[in-house]
Amino acid sequence: GPTHWHPLDHGLSDVLDLTPPDVAADILKQLPEDQSREILRTMAESEDVISLLGYPDETAGGLMTIEFPVVRDEITAANALDLLRIRGPMVENAGSLIIVDQSRRLVGTLSVVHLALARPATLISEIMDKEVLFVPADTDQEECARLMERYNLNHLPVVDGSQKLLGVILGEDLVDVLQEEATE
Repeated sequence: GPTHWHPLDHGLSDVLDLTPPDVAADILKQLPEDQSREILRTMAESEDVISLLGYPDETAGGLMTIEFPVVRDEITAANALDLLRIRGPMVENAGSLIIVDQSRRLVGTLSVVHLALARPATLISEIMDKEVLFVPADTDQEECARLMERYNLNHLPVVDGSQKLLGVILGEDLVDVLQEEATE
């Protein structure tokens, strides 16, 4: 029959606008589809969440977040630092940045320390680390956890078939996966 909307639902869309997109997507996955559709419709920040909803929970895509500092390879160190200041809280626990080219393809990574020590006019492409580990969005979460453990990574970029950056898995979000595995 007809669904009755509770005022609460609109409250929820406001709350979800304030939560990181990956968390919002997880919450919406728990709700009946028509309800989560309606909430997305009333959210101001729905785009990022919608992009995360398509991935199964147990895959890289389902684990990733987009709340991570990403900069273009052809900007200067000075510009990159300005961007980081703006995105402050996101960066504090990141420790490094992910570098993409103009088509959003993943091209490298750069530690915040290296960035801070670079000469202001240096291009990011000159100082970034081109050896970057990444996984496709359909990679199983246990495989992601193993990689992060083996290479001691605190984050792991997730890409699509054309190596375009989709999001990032944070080490803290994988702690649960490793614990579940250990319990099994």
